[in-house]
Amino acid sequence: MRVQRRPIALAVASVLLVAACTTTKMVHTWSAPGFSKTSVKKVLVLGISTNPSLRRLYEDTFSVKLEKLGYKAVSGYLWAPDAAVWPLLEVIDASASQDWCRSLAAHLGYLTDVPDAAHRRGRRYAVARRVAGLFDAYATHRPDMLSAYAAHKASLANVRAAKAEFMPKVFVSATGSHNSGRLRITSLPGLGDQSPTMNVDTNRTGGVILAGVTVPLFDGGRRAAQLAQARAAADGAKARLAQVQDDAVKQIAVADNALRTSLESVSAADALVAAAQTTFDAALGAYRSGVGSIRLVGDRAADLGPPYFWQTGQ
Repeated sequence: MRVQRRPIALAVASVLLVAACTTTKMVHTWSAPGFSKTSVKKVLVLGISTNPSLRRLYEDTFSVKLEKLGYKAVSGYLWAPDAAVWPLLEVIDASASQDWCRSLAAHLGYLTDVPDAAHRRGRRYAVARRVAGLFDAYATHRPDMLSAYAAHKASLANVRAAKAEFMPKVFVSATGSHNSGRLRITSLPGLGDQSPTMNVDTNRTGGVILAGVTVPLFDGGRRAAQLAQARAAADGAKARLAQVQDDAVKQIAVADNALRTSLESVSAADALVAAAQTTFDAALGAYRSGVGSIRLVGDRAADLGPPYFWQTGQ
């Protein structure tokens, strides 16, 4: 039955979506044989639109309506690859005034002193989608985390299988048979109006149904040992996953600190360049006024780097 729930759930959502369009006419519908409303537990609502905001509005609206009808509905955009776009937009809007987000704020037009601020605000969704794609592709660059997560899931499945060995097992077996035969005899004497030939047809149908229950009684502790082993493996896989996650967080923190240090170094270098430029302008102004020396100008130009020194030397 689990195999049929997904298409049924999608069909229900599709029917509601089409029914909401007043210009659409329902031509043909299909439902699985034996389908009943009680068999649907959870519905995934999917909308199709080139406008992400409109799609989100439709999916949220239908999800609310399905909830009122007693279904557990989930909007499709929450499970799509771009599901993180909306939370990221909220984070960007809330963080645009902070110093660490100043470069991004200038790029997106949050700062009024940048040119084309209104035009830059149109980049918000594209930038958030790009960042969401980077987050979505992050796991691709960390196969160790994917393998640890898969191993943890497999260990949990082994624990469930070991627990299932303690439960009774029910089995049903059925067989069917059909025999068909025909006998034609021509050597019998005729009786009255009856022909001397006699045909005998036989058809027999049979069937056997076997049902049983097996109850585990005693196995010398084999199943208990298997369950303990499965739980130990699950604990090990969980610890391995936690270790991989901690290592990833540490690496991210180290990279973040390195980035912040580099940005601070760039800011300090900019301040030094500005100071050197100020002293050079002062030395050059003094030389042009006849109160300074060309040597002092050359020294200040050397502080700015080779291009300024060469230009001054010329």
